[in-house]
Amino acid sequence: MNKLQAIHWFADTVAKEHVVIMRQRSEWAMYVLRPYPYMSIPKELNYISTDKWEHEFRKDFCRRYPTAWRFSDVTLSILHEIGHHFTRELFLETDLEEYNNATGFDHFKHPCEIAATDWAIKWLKQKENRKIAEQFEEMFFFEGK
Repeated sequence: MNKLQAIHWFADTVAKEHVVIMRQRSEWAMYVLRPYPYMSIPKELNYISTDKWEHEFRKDFCRRYPTAWRFSDVTLSILHEIGHHFTRELFLETDLEEYNNATGFDHFKHPCEIAATDWAIKWLKQKENRKIAEQFEEMFFFEGK
């Protein structure tokens, strides 16, 4: 199983439905205007992020749920994006100009961002779900071994 296949498996398992991953990939995102999960992921899956925004995302997630430090940025990002799908009504109520202009931790203060991470944390707090996340990480990071 390659990295993309592992992401497909994990996203489908978490969402309990098929998650469409965009062919034109660019960054972590969930397109909430669709009735089904439609996710974008970074084009390069083997990179180590030096992006301050991604570090702040991880810091915020792990501050709220310290056990999350055990999991990779990839795992936390997938969970957060799927959280956007299940809490999309909050995104639809968001002032997009304010949302798009928010930087750093201000971005994570938006109700739709808080709700997506809350959803991800609630999912990850369940022991059986942490085992699924661990299985995903083994498939993702140790493909072909």
